[in-house]
Amino acid sequence: MIKVGIVGMNSGNAHPVSWSSIINGVFDGQLISELGYPAVSAYLEANRDTIGIREARVSHIWTQDMELSAKIARCCGIEHPCQELEDMIGEVDAVIIARDDAEYHKELAEPFLNVNIPVFIDKPLAINRADLAWFSAMHDAGKFIM
Repeated sequence: MIKVGIVGMNSGNAHPVSWSSIINGVFDGQLISELGYPAVSAYLEANRDTIGIREARVSHIWTQDMELSAKIARCCGIEHPCQELEDMIGEVDAVIIARDDAEYHKELAEPFLNVNIPVFIDKPLAINRADLAWFSAMHDAGKFIM
């Protein structure tokens, strides 16, 4: 079983909820709607028979707000809301950075890439040349970034 960590939340972006539900094959539509994402709830319900990845599980979540992390964990079947981002290190096999505000991507990816944990990063990867050069150097050093 591949254990995945979900990282981050930003305004208007439901990716932590949708990706966790799709991977885990578990969701509470009412809680997702209460979080402000009724369209995500409807999408998941309409596709209930196609969600879930047997070989993977979102097991950990960290957002900037522990209360929000716990709510997302409850509605998506995530066992471990994390107090600190680094609490996932040694516990997950891969990380999804689910924020789409790219100015934080380097900061959020760095602890995981430094210990060779593969990272999937929401678009856009970077919005400045310095961060793009950093990601390029990490990729050239053999770090797995998608």
